[in-house]
Amino acid sequence: MHIYRLLRIIKIAKAFPQLAILITALFRGLSSIGWVGVILALTFYCFAILGVILFQESDPWHFGSLHLGLISLFRSSTLDNWYEVLMISMLGCDGGGQQMIDVYELYPEQCTHPARIPYLAVPYTLCFLVIASQVLLVLFIGVISA
Repeated sequence: MHIYRLLRIIKIAKAFPQLAILITALFRGLSSIGWVGVILALTFYCFAILGVILFQESDPWHFGSLHLGLISLFRSSTLDNWYEVLMISMLGCDGGGQQMIDVYELYPEQCTHPARIPYLAVPYTLCFLVIASQVLLVLFIGVISA
C-alpha cells in the first residue's frame, strides 16, 4: 500500500522537473545515511570496549561484557539512565560507601570489586554522550529528510 503511494509520487515527479530533481537528490542521500549508521556502530563498539576495560570490575552490570556495554551505551545515548551509569562508574557499585545505586540495590551480590574512578568516568561519559548524540542527530535528520 505504501509502496503504491511512493510510486504515485514518482509518477507525479515526471510531470514537474523541479520535483524530479528533489526526489533524485533524496534517493542519492539515502546511501549517506547508511555510512552515518556505520560511524555510529564503530563509535559504540570502541566506547564499549573502552568501558569494559575501565569499568568491568567496578560496574559488572553495565560493563561486565562487551554486549552489556553496548546495551548500556545504547541506553545512555538515548539519554535514558545515563546519570545512573555515570554515578556507578564514578562511585563504584557500592555507591562509594553510601547507599547502593540503581540495580545493585536489587542485586548486591554482583558488587564484588567496587572502585571509585571519577577522573576516568566523567570524561568517558561526557565524550560518549556528545559524540553519540551528534551522530544520532545527523542520522535522525537524514532519516526524517529522506
